[in-house]
Amino acid sequence: MTADAMPAVAHEDPEMLALMATPVAGQAATLETWGWPGVGLLHLLSSCHGGCFFCSNRTLVEMPAELVTTGTTVEARLAGLETLGLDLLCIGGTEPTTHPRFEEVLARCAAAGIATEIMTSGLSLAVPGEAARWRDLGVARVAVPLYGPVPGLHDAIVERPGQHARVVAGLDHARAAGIDVAVHTLALRRTLGGLAPLARQVHARWGSTLAVAPLRRKDDLFRYEDEAPSWRELASAVGDAPVELVGFPACAATGLARGGAAVIALYFRTQRLVHAAPCVGCDARHRCRGVVPAHLEAYGEGELTPWSAGSESPP
Repeated sequence: MTADAMPAVAHEDPEMLALMATPVAGQAATLETWGWPGVGLLHLLSSCHGGCFFCSNRTLVEMPAELVTTGTTVEARLAGLETLGLDLLCIGGTEPTTHPRFEEVLARCAAAGIATEIMTSGLSLAVPGEAARWRDLGVARVAVPLYGPVPGLHDAIVERPGQHARVVAGLDHARAAGIDVAVHTLALRRTLGGLAPLARQVHARWGSTLAVAPLRRKDDLFRYEDEAPSWRELASAVGDAPVELVGFPACAATGLARGGAAVIALYFRTQRLVHAAPCVGCDARHRCRGVVPAHLEAYGEGELTPWSAGSESPP
């Protein structure tokens, strides 16, 4: 496999994988259909900062040069960028800030009047002056993961001591520089107790609503049923804390809001979702992409509650 090829993965959405490998000029029609007009997406493969239990392996942390997205591929995906009429370019990947063309891409977007939204670990922003530099290069928003309101929870998930303090410092710097801060986390059984406090911290400290997303299945790294809570457990843990769900079906934890920054929503759209038997008669199906198959395998169809248009409380 090379960096220029996006491999088929059983639990990933093939349409989204194809979109990530498509030049920005060819993305507009699809993204507009999905509700993001004037938005483009650039996916960069490069070495990651973390060691997250649910994702990391040596290839990601110390990515071989042959897997890093090539400069030729970056140029091909951004061909004609200045004439596309984009308002926003979402930049994500394994960790785009470690890619050798990252700042060059930012500068190119800034020169074209295109704002950028970066999905990143946030660690680079802890360097004094870095956030202000990103702002001057046109970065409008950063989307950063946090897994708990205190160092112990977060650092245990990313398996890197000291990262919580650096991420928080980076988010503080970004906010002070005038960059919008979007924070996201995963619905994990081991961090449920800290979910509501984290959401309140995110809202109070950075003026952001915590986006909560479902876990990806990775059988070689963990057992899904050991790590992913049911939707009832998730809703109970959140309570009335300010969160928004992204990547969940319409009937999951129906009392919670839906939302998420564009780059977060697009990233979690990469998960393959399916509709089950109870979805057949649901009047919300036209706006619901379905459920992570691993959740159905772990919890069955009991949490799927079809909605009727005559109901008082739509999902």
